[in-house]
This record gives sequence, structure tokens and C-alpha cells, in this order.
Amino acid sequence: MLLYYVDMEAKIKQANGHSKMKKGYCYNKRTKKYTPSVQVDGERINLGSFDTEEEAREVYFEAIEKYLLLPGSC
Repeated sequence: MLLYYVDMEAKIKQANGHSKMKKGYCYNKRTKKYTPSVQVDGERINLGSFDTEEEAREVYFEAIEKYLLLPGSC
């Protein structure tokens, strides 16, 4: 699984022109859930709420592939 995250970071670096990768999710103290989101064409897309950070991270990376269509993510 680590290889997948490293590969995604490389794709994001290629698409953005820099290596800084944002988390893509935040922790809601009130609900005690992690909420991932992406922004596409100026519109924020909420990807749900998850109990674990790992679940939120996985959904975030899947959304990057789906919505942002990074190079090599057919």
C-alpha cells in the first residue's frame, strides 16, 4: 500500500509542478470523523465521513484519480 501512496505523490508532483502534497482530508472534532474532499473546476466535492484516517486517505486518492485525471490514471 505504501508504494501506491508514493506513486500518487509522484503523479501529483508531475501535475502540480511541485512535490508538496496536501492531506486531502480533515478531522471533525464534533463528529469524530475524517472528511476527505477534492476541488474540481472551483467546486469542492465532499467525499463522505470516515472513522479512520486510512479510509479517508484511500478515498481521497481514488477521487484524485477519478476527478482530476492525473497523467497515467486511465
